[in-house]
Amino acid sequence: MLKILKKIERWGGENVFKLLIFNTTLAFLILMRSAGYFLPFFGISINFIVLFLLVLSIFLLNANSKSIFIVALLFWLFAGLLKMLKIDIWAERTAVYTFEALLIGTVLLIIESVKKNK
Repeated sequence: MLKILKKIERWGGENVFKLLIFNTTLAFLILMRSAGYFLPFFGISINFIVLFLLVLSIFLLNANSKSIFIVALLFWLFAGLLKMLKIDIWAERTAVYTFEALLIGTVLLIIESVKKNK
């Protein structure tokens, strides 16, 4: 476990600027959603923010299919916890995030497999 934590710490140290951009984008999107930007034309929803950040993590943080599937697993476990706590609305939304992460992870896995076989 200590070895994994050291690996994560080293990765974080190497990608500080990318993580800063990622977190700034997250904060900016949430602020834009709360302010109601683009509302008559395009409503920025939490669903859009999660989907956008999943895709952004591929390009910015070099996330591979394995890491996206881990995110999907975490969403799925969180959805189960919310369902057990009878918070059904958020459990359903989190299940949608799970599906989005699984879809992106599957597409990314196919792309990785095609690149590997070339």
